[in-house]
Amino acid sequence: MTELGRRAFLKATLVTLGGAALAACGGTAAPASSGSAAASPAGSGAAASASPQAGGVLKLAFPAAESPDTPSLDPPMRILTYGNIITDTIYDTLVYQDPSDNTIKPGLAESWDVSDDGLTYTLKLRKGVKFHDGTPFNADAVKFSLDRAADKQYAPNNAYTISLMADYKTTQVVDDSTVKIQLEHPRVNLLSSTLGRSYLGIVSPTAVQKYGVPAYGEHPVGTGPFRFVEWAKGDHITLERNPDYQWASPIFKRNGPPLLDRIEFHYIAENATRVAALQSGEVNAIGGVPESDMGRLSSDPRFEVIKVQKNGSPVRISVNNDLAPTNELAVRIALNQAIDREGLNKTVFFGQDTVSQSLLESKMLDFNPDALLPKYDMEAAKKTLDDAGWKAGSDGIRVKDGKRLELVGVTFDSAPGVMEFAQAELKKVGMDLKLEKVSSAAEDQRLQAGTFNLLFRLPFGWTNEDPHLLYAHYDSKNQPPKGTSNDDRIHNDQLDQMLEQADQEKDPAKRKDLYFKIQDMLAKQIVPNVPLISRYQNLAVKKGVHDIMPDIRGTYLYLYPAWIEPNAR
Repeated sequence: MTELGRRAFLKATLVTLGGAALAACGGTAAPASSGSAAASPAGSGAAASASPQAGGVLKLAFPAAESPDTPSLDPPMRILTYGNIITDTIYDTLVYQDPSDNTIKPGLAESWDVSDDGLTYTLKLRKGVKFHDGTPFNADAVKFSLDRAADKQYAPNNAYTISLMADYKTTQVVDDSTVKIQLEHPRVNLLSSTLGRSYLGIVSPTAVQKYGVPAYGEHPVGTGPFRFVEWAKGDHITLERNPDYQWASPIFKRNGPPLLDRIEFHYIAENATRVAALQSGEVNAIGGVPESDMGRLSSDPRFEVIKVQKNGSPVRISVNNDLAPTNELAVRIALNQAIDREGLNKTVFFGQDTVSQSLLESKMLDFNPDALLPKYDMEAAKKTLDDAGWKAGSDGIRVKDGKRLELVGVTFDSAPGVMEFAQAELKKVGMDLKLEKVSSAAEDQRLQAGTFNLLFRLPFGWTNEDPHLLYAHYDSKNQPPKGTSNDDRIHNDQLDQMLEQADQEKDPAKRKDLYFKIQDMLAKQIVPNVPLISRYQNLAVKKGVHDIMPDIRGTYLYLYPAWIEPNAR
């Protein structure tokens, strides 16, 4: 380990990006059809002056202490955020979702049919594919991988994958290159949100049986463009080109072995140390560029900075709709009116992100641009509270029925200053936010217990690819303690019915109409929380590093298309 890396790890603390480890169950209902060109890969700005060429090592540093010691590189097991970028290079999935248009494209499955009742998916598999250990890829490998991903004997390590497979019944092997996946209930978003997720990468049955669980997670074997080489715990993970790779998904617009010789994944949690590693040449790419460094790196001719818009939900403050006084609609409206989102962006995030009044990111499938929560207006916030009977007391804090307008706010101890900013804003309209900073574990306990009015736990928002995320956030079935994704403790029977109907609606036009109505109802009648900003997933590369491709969710990266000019190696 280099001294730079050693210092970083001595200082590192666990960071969870984008809510991926906490991401809502379920996902997308993208059209199951062929699509058009993929989204422009990151690092492609200078590509016009050079042609893709083979060779070189991509040295990518992540802003997390988790991944060099991630519990596993076994797809359905507990991997956490950045580990998923690694497994995306080792394994292929059955299908892929095109980032440019949300359509579903072939992966290890060449084609598929869905029964009229939505309970059976028949997949035709690619022929001539082999795992890195020489094991043939076939229908038996698919059944082995899917059955294993849903197997509760591995819980809690595969708990998130079990949730993705909630409607899974069994896989029937029809012949060597055909499987039928049987569901207990219709699942419109099965292809992209389950079969297209890195958690469902197809594993080598031979390797799993050889090593067993959990040891296989340290000896991963897939069919992907890169093969596992070594894992130096606490320092790096190295992969090498798979020279036999000839089955890339059409989303990549190329086929054949990767152009890179190797990839080295390094993990440097501390922002300043990670940026220094890029500047010194120890690495040639870094993820999670802090907003405070964006301007400096953007103006440095040695580097290219890419802002990647995330899919899912914006950065938000969760609001407990069950506990007084935030169980009052007027109070929730006033919260939205009282917080200056643009001021927050400039103060806390150096003006590098985009304000949001929506419950979904704007690039989400079936996003309703007119479903906006109340905008910032300090005077309107005061009037809203006045009209609801909250009158200013002698100390400026509002009172109704003898009770002060006090709010309990909870955040984790290493969070950015979102709640401190909100505290100052709310005081201006007569709300007294009592802020408590606790550990991440303690915050999760508070979430489960519901002992908060305002809670901030995901500094990048939730990561997902489809409006099914609304079901995770707002259906009463997902309210704690039964679930962990309905932070706001919403319980509305009409909303539940609409969410569940949309979850199973097969007609894309009808499904879109339902999700538009759901977003409108949430934004204008319920006002469940306070969306703040759409925060970008920033990537910085040395000039000459090209075509790192964000996936549909924006949090993860496809490294198969990447290539490096000699001067950046």
